[in-house]
Amino acid sequence: MLLIYSTYRSSMVLQEGRKSRKKGRKKKKKKKKKKKGRKKGRKKVKKNVKKGVNKKGTDIVLASGSKDDTIKLWGMSNNLINTLSGHMYDVRSVAFNHDGSILASGSEDNTIKLWRMSNNTLITTITGHTDNVKTVTFNHDGSILASGSSDDTIKLWRMSDYAEIELSVLVQGHIYTVYSVAFNHNGSILASGSGDMTIKLWGMSDYTEITTLIGHTHYVNSVAFNHNGTILASGSSDKTIKLWQMSDNTLVTTLTGHTDTVYCVAFNNDGSILASGSKDDTIKLWRMKDYMLIKTFTGHVSSVRSVAFNKDGSILASSSSDDTIKLWRIPDYNEIATIRGHHSKVYSVAWRH
Repeated sequence: MLLIYSTYRSSMVLQEGRKSRKKGRKKKKKKKKKKKGRKKGRKKVKKNVKKGVNKKGTDIVLASGSKDDTIKLWGMSNNLINTLSGHMYDVRSVAFNHDGSILASGSEDNTIKLWRMSNNTLITTITGHTDNVKTVTFNHDGSILASGSSDDTIKLWRMSDYAEIELSVLVQGHIYTVYSVAFNHNGSILASGSGDMTIKLWGMSDYTEITTLIGHTHYVNSVAFNHNGTILASGSSDKTIKLWQMSDNTLVTTLTGHTDTVYCVAFNNDGSILASGSKDDTIKLWRMKDYMLIKTFTGHVSSVRSVAFNKDGSILASSSSDDTIKLWRIPDYNEIATIRGHHSKVYSVAWRH
C-alpha cells in the first residue's frame, strides 16, 4: 500500500507541476504585449545609472539577476556599478567563472548570455534550450558551463568556442524541469536537481550518469557541494534539506525547520556552515559538525530565492522576491546592508571571487 501511495503522490505532484508550467507559458505570451512599456521604463532608469566601473572592472564584487530582465553589478561599497540589459525576460541565474573574468546569465527567454567583466560587454548569446533557462554554473577552471532548463535537459557548453558538448545521456536524464546544477570542487562530478523530485550525479570524465538520489517528496530546487566535494546538500519544495555522503551516495541526514519551500542552499568556504533560503521569508544557518540550526535571519519580507557566501565565508548575500539583496556578517550574525536597485524579484546573486 505504501508503494502504491508513493507512486500515486509522485504522479500527482508531476501532473500538478505540468499544469502550472502550461499556465506559465500562457502568461508568457501575455507578457510580450506588455514589453514595449517595460522597455520605455527601462530607458528612463538607465539614464540615472552612474557607471562606476574602472577600465579593468576590478570594482565589481557582486552580481544579481532579476525578474526585471536585468543583471546588476555591485561594488565594494554596495554601490551600483552597472546594469546589463539584453535579456527579453526574467534573469533566473547568474554565475561567475573561476577568475571572475566572465559572468554567465540564464533567462526565461531560453538563452544564456556571457558577459566580459573587464568592460561589462556582451561576449555572446548561447542558444539551444527550448524553454526557460533556470540555472547556470561553471566548473572549477571555467572551461565548461552547465545549464539546466524547463525543457527538462542539462546542457554543457565548452568555453573555448562556446559550443555545446553533445551528450544525449544528459538530455534524456530528467523527466521534468532542471532547477539547479552544481559541480564539485574539481569538476569531476556534476549534480542536478529537478522537478521530478530526484537528484542525479554525472561523471564528467565520460559524461555518464553515476546514480540517482531519491528521497525528496517534491521538487528539488537547489543542489550544492561543500568545499571538498564530500557532501552534497539539496533543498526542496517538501520544506526539507537533505545531506548526501558522496563516498557511497547515501543520505546522511534530513534538516527540518523551514515552514515552506526551500529555494536555495549554499556552503561557506570550509564547509562548516550551510545556508538555506525559503519561501517562508527566512534564511537559516546550519552547523555541519552536528547538523544543528545555529541562526535564523528574518530580514526579508518575501521569499528568499538565492544565498551565496563570499570567498572567506565572512559575508552571506541573499536575494529575495521583495526586490532586495541583503548582506549578513557571519561572525556576529548581523545584517550589514540592504541593497536596492532592482524593480522586481531578485532570483539570483553571485560573488565575484
